Amino acid sequence: MRFAVAFLAFVSVAATVAWMATQETTYAELAPIFAAKCVPCHSPGGSAPFSLTTHEAVRKRAEKVGLMVASYVMPPCQLKSDFGELCSIPRLSFDEIVAIRRWSTSGAPKGRPISVKPPNRKTDWRLGGPDEVLAGGSRVRAEGGAYWRAYIIRIPAGMKNIKAFDVRPAYPPAIRHVLLSIEPEMEARMTDSKLGNDGPGFGTFGSLGPDTQNLVGAWAPGYYKWRLPRGSAIPFQKDRIFVAQVQYNPTGKVADGKFELALYGSRQRENRVPQWLSVGTKAIEIPPVGRKTMRAIKPLTEDIRVLAVHPEARLAAREMMLTAKLPNGNSRKVFGGSWDLYWIGAYNFLNPQRLPKGTMLELTIEYTNGLDAMHTPPQPEKIVYGYGPKDELGWVHLQYIPAK
Repeated sequence: MRFAVAFLAFVSVAATVAWMATQETTYAELAPIFAAKCVPCHSPGGSAPFSLTTHEAVRKRAEKVGLMVASYVMPPCQLKSDFGELCSIPRLSFDEIVAIRRWSTSGAPKGRPISVKPPNRKTDWRLGGPDEVLAGGSRVRAEGGAYWRAYIIRIPAGMKNIKAFDVRPAYPPAIRHVLLSIEPEMEARMTDSKLGNDGPGFGTFGSLGPDTQNLVGAWAPGYYKWRLPRGSAIPFQKDRIFVAQVQYNPTGKVADGKFELALYGSRQRENRVPQWLSVGTKAIEIPPVGRKTMRAIKPLTEDIRVLAVHPEARLAAREMMLTAKLPNGNSRKVFGGSWDLYWIGAYNFLNPQRLPKGTMLELTIEYTNGLDAMHTPPQPEKIVYGYGPKDELGWVHLQYIPAK
């Protein structure tokens, strides 16, 4: 499904490009688009592996850039929501995609001299001065695909709660996503491995396990930062410890995968504590070299305000959609679109969204075993639910506070 949609979109863009082929587009005209929607990551010190701040830099990769935007691979945040943008870097419009593709297939003309000013990458934290700054991470492999590693980080004795956090990678291109949770210390210590080829920490496969109530939130470049509304915070309990799961992206050389974790606490005496609710099922069976659609429904028993959404699926998932069917008969898309495990994380809404009691949350996930596979060959046996590397998941977790 994902690739059929992408192919039709590519054909549509290609047809429009051919129709408009006589109208020359120059880099000078496209520079504002690159500045707003590419350069925040594709610039010196950014999370992308190369810069796109000058005509020469883009011209060298013009064909690749054109193909990536025409096939909706870049910018990577392609999931959509009726609650607003899920990423701080907006998606490209159809007209912008057509213009970039037309330019990339017509010699990448420069036009008048112009360059894009790189963003001011301040060394200060985006949320201001933190209450505590902790550290974690290890070196990143030189080769191979993206992978996950989790690190135990002790909670400072003086902090009573957390209302926000931010992450600053030592080498931004190597870190794609960080998921933070608060775990019982004994359980986390038992999971932690001895030093190995990847250094400290322990390997995961993109999930910290079934207990979502331990989750705090997520960080990724280009996403909205995790910050609870005023009057809300997560309290720290005795014998608890942070676990930070990092998604690493090998860049062709051994890289520094360390990061700083900035913590912000609430000074209010009383705070609402955010909670998690989950929509999904364990009844997953995907036939060998076949397709399967999974559906799950969950009614809301109270009014809530949705703060963040954390989807969980693996390599066989291709499309995911969570819809809120309101008591008045209207429907709202909480989020949905194409799924790629290596580019999906948790999403924080810029403004908490209210859903009333009686709303039906409906989750649909399309799976494929080997058909249209992006990262894995077909498995000769069926794929079932589980947390192993060959298993599959089907959950969406919503972080919320009661809407009182």
